[in-house]
Amino acid sequence: MPTICEDDLNFFDSWGDNCTWYTLFEPPGCPNYGTDQGVCELPEVSCTAMTACCICSQDPACTDDPTYLDDVGRDCSFYNANDSAGCPSFGSTSTGTCTPTVPCTPNESCCVCKESTTTLP
Repeated sequence: MPTICEDDLNFFDSWGDNCTWYTLFEPPGCPNYGTDQGVCELPEVSCTAMTACCICSQDPACTDDPTYLDDVGRDCSFYNANDSAGCPSFGSTSTGTCTPTVPCTPNESCCVCKESTTTLP
C-alpha cells in the first residue's frame, strides 16, 4: 500500500515561499523552482523543495486525466488545490467519470491523488 507524502512544514525557500506555494504554482516534479535552496529546520538545515514538498517529489511524467469530472463537475485542478498528496480527504470518496461513460475516482485520474512517495522529513 502506498504511503502518504507529507510536506515539510518547516520548509521555506530563499524567497520565503513554503510548500503551499509550490503546490499552487508548480507542476508535479517542480521543474521550474524545485532545486532552489531553502531551509528545512532550525537551526538552518539547507534543503530544496524537491526534498521538502510532495508536489515536487511527484512523477513529472504523470498527467491528469483531462476527461475526469467528479460528481459535482470538478476536475483534477480541484484536488490539486484542495487535498494533500494521496488525496486522503476526497480521493476515494468522490466518484465521477473518465470519458463520458466510464466511472472512476480522483485516485485513478489525478496525479496528486496517485501520489505514492514516502513521508518526507
